[in-house]
Amino acid sequence: MTAKGPRADSSSGGCTSTALPAGKVPDEVLVALASAQTKGNALFQEGQLTEAVEVYEQSLEAIEAFPPESWSDDVKRVAVALYCNVSHILLKSADRESACLEQACAAAGKALAIDPSNVKALFRRGCAHGLAKRWQLAADDLNEVLLLEPGNDAARRELQRVQGTAEWPQPFATEVASADADKVEGTRLFQAG
Repeated sequence: MTAKGPRADSSSGGCTSTALPAGKVPDEVLVALASAQTKGNALFQEGQLTEAVEVYEQSLEAIEAFPPESWSDDVKRVAVALYCNVSHILLKSADRESACLEQACAAAGKALAIDPSNVKALFRRGCAHGLAKRWQLAADDLNEVLLLEPGNDAARRELQRVQGTAEWPQPFATEVASADADKVEGTRLFQAG
């Protein structure tokens, strides 16, 4: 399973020089994207993960042919969902190879480039960082999830797992936990306000 990137992903040096269609993304492309999302989701539910990723990636390639500034809110919404789905499947892969983790992280990052406060994308990128033993990056993403959704139990459990690793600097973990509690309490007080 591979997660292909946008045509201009500078992190991989993959800028292309092909001419891009001008104007907004046609409605037919949005309909095709939504249809492909439904098909990919069905494949995912059937346990056909490789096939689901292929469907999602083909859909993303179609939308990536258009400049991001031409994407409507609906196109952005579907693209974020597709990137998150690719990330989710790559995280679920049995072998969790380093390459899969990097691709899962990259797919979540692409979703976040479109919607920086997307909780699913932050959570999945945090999980990918954690599985790749990039503890601080994992904690940063998971803490952001908890700031956006203080009641997110999955993020809280994953953060505890990350902070409970032998490699996590223990004195720092205590400081982060204290700071996290302060942030969550401050957010709760602000929202109750």
